[in-house]
Amino acid sequence: MTIVRNLLDRVPLIYFRRWRKMVLRASALLRYPLLPLRAKPTFIVFGTHKCGTTSLYAELAGHRQVAPALRKEIHFFESPRMKKLGFGFYLAHFPLRRQLQDGGGAPRVTGEATPGYIYSRRAAQTIARRLPDCRLIAVIRDPTDRAISHYHHQARFDRESRSIEEALGQSLEEQSSHECPGPDDETWIDPKQYVGRGLYARYLEYWYEVFPADQILVVGLDDLVSDTMATVTVVCAFIGIDPPEQSSEFSKRNVGGARTTGAELIGRLDEFYREPNRDLAELLRRKQPERPLPRWLAEPTSGD
Repeated sequence: MTIVRNLLDRVPLIYFRRWRKMVLRASALLRYPLLPLRAKPTFIVFGTHKCGTTSLYAELAGHRQVAPALRKEIHFFESPRMKKLGFGFYLAHFPLRRQLQDGGGAPRVTGEATPGYIYSRRAAQTIARRLPDCRLIAVIRDPTDRAISHYHHQARFDRESRSIEEALGQSLEEQSSHECPGPDDETWIDPKQYVGRGLYARYLEYWYEVFPADQILVVGLDDLVSDTMATVTVVCAFIGIDPPEQSSEFSKRNVGGARTTGAELIGRLDEFYREPNRDLAELLRRKQPERPLPRWLAEPTSGD
């Protein structure tokens, strides 16, 4: 009975997610007749997995001057299969241009949030060509916490059968033996590349090569959680809308585990990220000097 109950608990979630994707795709196709009248996105939240992109997008989508996309994550610029449908399929996810004026005449914006874009050089190039004025928001998180949360997310959906020590330990060994993704790699599609996804400077450097620095805003999840009002106000100003009308407690969505594993593995992760974090701090000081660094970058670490 326990096995049957567990299966029944899982089946609705699996099929609901698939059904929802099918419905949303069909809904986008039904919006084609008005394609010439649709707005292009004015902002994209583009990074990174398990760093709060879902929560930040929910905050923005609830703003009166934001018209959300048909779905939060479109994946158009990172998925060859999606791109075969054409740029019109992408635009079909956004509201009509006339809808970007509310009743009071205040301008409104629209956008999406696909974390995987940050890992794709082709995504950066295509967005720069198709949406040259788009504002880009990267959300980052202490990479050790991110890797652990990523593992728990995969395990929660039965996509990971290894223990956390085995999975992250193997990912650490892979990173130590070779650099991946290398400069010529297009994207990182393996969902179990836990450690490498926290090498933020490597990915952001390329986006800064393709876009002017003033079109990219990097914010830390810890700032979103500890001072939601101030951080969301900065994001709103960046995309050209009014500050949020009232302060609210930051609601974490799509939450994974935190530092709930052994101290030895955490120490190995922290040590691995020590130099990449220095590179990231230097990059952010150059590209957005007016912004404070996320706390886990600003605070000195032992051994510095």
